[in-house]
Amino acid sequence: SLDGEAEISLGKTLGVRQASVKLTEGRLRIARAGLPVIAVDGKASLRHRVLDLTDVRIALGHGSLRGDIRLGIEGKNPPVSGTVRINRLELGELAPLLPLPSETTARGRVQGWVDISGRWPQPNLRGDISLAEGELSSPSLPRLAKIQARGRLSSQTLYVSMLKGEAGRTKVAGHGQIRLLPSPRLDLALEAKEQSIEELLGELGAPGWSGKAGLQAQLVAAPGSVTVDARLAWDEASWQGRPLPDGKGDVSCRVD
Repeated sequence: SLDGEAEISLGKTLGVRQASVKLTEGRLRIARAGLPVIAVDGKASLRHRVLDLTDVRIALGHGSLRGDIRLGIEGKNPPVSGTVRINRLELGELAPLLPLPSETTARGRVQGWVDISGRWPQPNLRGDISLAEGELSSPSLPRLAKIQARGRLSSQTLYVSMLKGEAGRTKVAGHGQIRLLPSPRLDLALEAKEQSIEELLGELGAPGWSGKAGLQAQLVAAPGSVTVDARLAWDEASWQGRPLPDGKGDVSCRVD
């Protein structure tokens, strides 16, 4: 439902001088593939060519966004400011906005807050974001489960200071950054230390190995492509009971 009042100017051009509106159980559809219809509640007021959105709640699945935003409505790059709080938002709802490979399934709970300033449509973002119980799976990459991550937003980039997860029986840790605007790009450094070769290669169906190994990988993703550069180092290794010399090897792959 929509309730409110407006003052309309009847000068040379018809226009709204000021208005106040309360929206309850509204529905919003964004013209971008993959984004769901979202439920919206809140208040809006327009005065002196400034739009104030207050007590806004956007429901997405079992989670929500709440906040207050002020936006100028004149010019190509109007000023914008506000604060948004993220409560148990499902990562899958945000997947269309992230540089992930096609057919990627994303799960997890996102929490945090974001301060918005600068000018629309490329505002400065500042805040803290965390992910719990995360999972990423794709036909082109190994499944990563039990993901926990923390990051800080600065300008238009999320700097990931802590990332932990499991790929099969291999424990993975990492850090990096996710650029959100103007074009999404993900750049992560991942590492698996002191793993048994059996666990590290188990997902590849390579039996008969024993020993220790470590993996370092750099993952870069942008819309339409993913590049992985990895280095595997092993020691005290054997295959089917035959000792192998210590060594290392590099692997690089690209997925479009």
